[in-house]
Amino acid sequence: MSIEAVQAPLYPPCRVVGDLVFVSGQNAEVNGYIQSDNIVDQTKTIFELLAVTLASAGCSFQDVIKVNGFLHTEDDFEQFNQVYREYFGPQHGSYPARSMALGVLTQKHQQNKALIEIELVAQKRA
Repeated sequence: MSIEAVQAPLYPPCRVVGDLVFVSGQNAEVNGYIQSDNIVDQTKTIFELLAVTLASAGCSFQDVIKVNGFLHTEDDFEQFNQVYREYFGPQHGSYPARSMALGVLTQKHQQNKALIEIELVAQKRA
C-alpha cells in the first residue's frame, strides 16, 4: 500500500507555526476508501499516514507533544491503546499529552466506516 499525505486546498495535512506543527485529523482513508473495518488495522494505517505528514514537516513521533483522538465507540478503546503504545511511551521517550472523545465520525462511504480519527501537535527540535 502506498501511503502519501493527503493534500487538499481547504484541508492541508499540516500547518507549521513557528516551531509547532499542527497535523490535521486523519482517518484510515487511502485512495478514497477506508482500508479496513477493524480498529487495529485502521489505527495502524492512520499512524503510517501521520508519520508521512510529520516527516514532511521535519518531525517524527518523538516530537509529538499532544494527541487528540476520536473513537466511534468506547468498545475500541483498549485495542486503540495497544497500537498507540507501539508509537508512544517510555521506549520512545515519553507519552504526549492526550485527549480522547467518543462520537459519530463523518462517513463518506457506507462500507468500512471510519472507527477512529487522530490529530497531532508536534514541536520541531531546535
